Amino acid sequence: MQVNCEVLEERMSSDSQVLPLLQRIRSMGIGIDKLLTFSLGVNEKARTCKLPISAAAYRVIEDIENYNSHD
Repeated sequence: MQVNCEVLEERMSSDSQVLPLLQRIRSMGIGIDKLLTFSLGVNEKARTCKLPISAAAYRVIEDIENYNSHD
């Protein structure tokens, strides 16, 4: 029981560090649907281009910026 409590406390501590960022993202009007779409795009880019996930995320952001600049 003590070990379970310690594990849960550790998990809560790390999750509470992410909460302010999640609140900022939500305040920008970015919901879970857009985050899931982004995640799928990043995973696809990583798979098709054989990139690490962090590099794939950067490339997807670049792709979005390039797409938006051509409008």
